Amino acid sequence: MGAWKDLLDILSALENTPTATLMIVAGLVFILLALAGKLAGQIEIPPSRQVFAGVLGTLFLVLGLFLAVLQNRPDNNITVSATTTTLPLSITASSTETITIPNTPEPTVTPVASLTPPTPVSTITLTPSTSALTSNKIPDPPFYENFNDGIADGWINLESRRASDIVDGQYVLVGEPTLISVVGDESWQNYTFTVKAQTLSGRGDEDYGVVFRQSNGCNLYLFQVFAKDNYVVLRKYTGGDDCTHQKSSFFPNGYEFKTLREAKPVINPNSAHFLRIEINGTTIKCYFKNGDAPITSSDLPIFIEQDASHLKGRVGLRVGGNSQTFFDDIEVTANP
Repeated sequence: MGAWKDLLDILSALENTPTATLMIVAGLVFILLALAGKLAGQIEIPPSRQVFAGVLGTLFLVLGLFLAVLQNRPDNNITVSATTTTLPLSITASSTETITIPNTPEPTVTPVASLTPPTPVSTITLTPSTSALTSNKIPDPPFYENFNDGIADGWINLESRRASDIVDGQYVLVGEPTLISVVGDESWQNYTFTVKAQTLSGRGDEDYGVVFRQSNGCNLYLFQVFAKDNYVVLRKYTGGDDCTHQKSSFFPNGYEFKTLREAKPVINPNSAHFLRIEINGTTIKCYFKNGDAPITSSDLPIFIEQDASHLKGRVGLRVGGNSQTFFDDIEVTANP
């Protein structure tokens, strides 16, 4: 049983490791075997195979370095140019086409502002950046954000090497594999949290969600949507500071999670979605709705759950599974 557990831990650690990194590590291992003939006193090869190991290790190392350089080439990144005039805003994607989005005057803030995602067949590549993020203190609810000023005021990425940015007045998160961005204060307790979201069709498995009562790293609740697979879940996370990996011998600071609820509502992956969380004490209500019409008092919750694990914390957004999701019209109001 111990060997199987070690194997599962290794597979879990390798699941989210980039291919380039794996090839570089493999190359170094084979080169060490070629030079020394054995590794850690456990792996040993005959002298007749050392030359072959050296050639194979060099091949892995060169290919790994090539992939690493290719993945970080500047032409894979998005270039966003914006001015305060009414000239068009050009976004150059990783493909050869240029998407031109008119730059209109800043609209009046309203909770039902329309969400207009980019054309689904185009993929926007974001580079890890905190240029749009600020660490300004966020006041207690009510809190509203539509990102029309181009600034994610008070938002914090729990994984700073992941990419987030603002495109056309929407907060864009890319999960490669996971990104959590939070806002607010860890002292927030009872509130209603509403978000409008749109996944970029064809990017990944279109896994995204909203985080609430987040504090001290990965202690939080997650209302998660799997648009392609047509189901939603409510999960409870507990653990350390690493919100990318599950806890294991390789990732002792990783998270642990438990699924509290699961359902299969009708999900249109090509439309916008509204998500709402209502929390009072230990009572959690989760709502989901397709389309541009916001959730109202006549809509029924998907889940009603009782849990006392996390009683206060910030709100946030999460993407995973190589998904790219656009968020807008984020609102938090205090519950009596």
